[in-house]
Amino acid sequence: MSLPLAIPSYVMVLVLLSLFGPRGLIADATGWTVPAASGFWPAWGALTLATYPYVHLVVAASMRRLSRSLEDAARGLGASPIRVFFTVTVPQLRPAIAAGALLSALYTVSDFGAVSLARFDVFTRAIYTQYQGRIDRTPAAVLAMVLIVIALAVVWGEQRSRGRAAYHTRGDGAPPRVERLGRAAAGGTTALLAMVAIVGVVMPISVLVSWAARSDAGLPWGSLAGSVTAAVLAASLAALFALPAVITGVRHPGTASTWLERITYLVFAIPHITVGLAVVVFAANRLGPLYQSLALMVVVYAALFLAEAVGAGRASLLRVDPRLEEAARGLGRTPVQAFLEVTLPLIRRGIGVGAVLVFLSTLKELPVTLLLRPTGFDTLAVDVWSATDQLRYGQAAVPALLLIAVSVMPIYMLVIRRRMQPL
Repeated sequence: MSLPLAIPSYVMVLVLLSLFGPRGLIADATGWTVPAASGFWPAWGALTLATYPYVHLVVAASMRRLSRSLEDAARGLGASPIRVFFTVTVPQLRPAIAAGALLSALYTVSDFGAVSLARFDVFTRAIYTQYQGRIDRTPAAVLAMVLIVIALAVVWGEQRSRGRAAYHTRGDGAPPRVERLGRAAAGGTTALLAMVAIVGVVMPISVLVSWAARSDAGLPWGSLAGSVTAAVLAASLAALFALPAVITGVRHPGTASTWLERITYLVFAIPHITVGLAVVVFAANRLGPLYQSLALMVVVYAALFLAEAVGAGRASLLRVDPRLEEAARGLGRTPVQAFLEVTLPLIRRGIGVGAVLVFLSTLKELPVTLLLRPTGFDTLAVDVWSATDQLRYGQAAVPALLLIAVSVMPIYMLVIRRRMQPL
């Protein structure tokens, strides 16, 4: 269910176009006349498939921490299973649902690759066109400011919906109950999951394998090393930055912490092509040796995707009762010891989920990499885009498949593995 997160949105839209286009695989196989596939629908489909795992990862991990004692109490009072789900379970998952949905929405707002290849006019595509086609950058700057306002409205709406409610539990309840579904419910659930898996994973990989089989391109080992190095460094740095931001926002809410959280989401929503160009201008004029360095590129990655780490970490910390830390302090622990011995073990899975999201996003990042990478430094995303831009789909399929393969291991460690700890 989370594997589509490993497939870049621009690869997903290419697969959809190759399948459903007028000269695509379906038209060739059936002989049907298929209308031109471009615009809203392929862009929407690709972005939906590419971003729904943001919600799935955070919510699925959070559900594993739910106590069934509240559900048992509601059922004991005569509530039906459906009523228990909507009145007891869903409210407990509200922070995780909101965090995942916010990440998905902001990713969609700032996406460039999918909408560009689908030829669907949105702010990011218009900004890129203005940058490329005009000497005067003012129109592009105005469009970027409008996009920032939209992102701010999305973040404000999420925070308003969250309100001041508390979502933590004491952690002493019974573990979630695993129940068997009826035949009809099991069949419907299986069909839905199978459809998502086929459309989001099987079809894209099948098309990529078909392209790769007709290509004589070798494995890009240098690009693989560059992608993994940059992604690991960015994920580690983002997790390190996210920890104090999450603690400040949840345990010490105030004007400063609220704006700090909003800024992380705003940076995530700003078109990455705009961020890259701004950093290029600033670094070339002010930073000297850091211009086009791996260190600068990693810092920009961490700043861009910090919201992913903060969102997952916040959803985790909101479920930790602060009285646990107070009890540890009452037993003689210092605040730092109480955090390290009590709170950190309870939220480390959430921080880990955030780090994996940053790792995967960095692997797929394109505009910032193109603008800030050191001379001779290539990544798998750059290889995919370069080959696609020249319509060499077979050559693009090889690094795309390698990109998916690299992403499978962290997804397996945090999601598929049954022993995965709750968020």
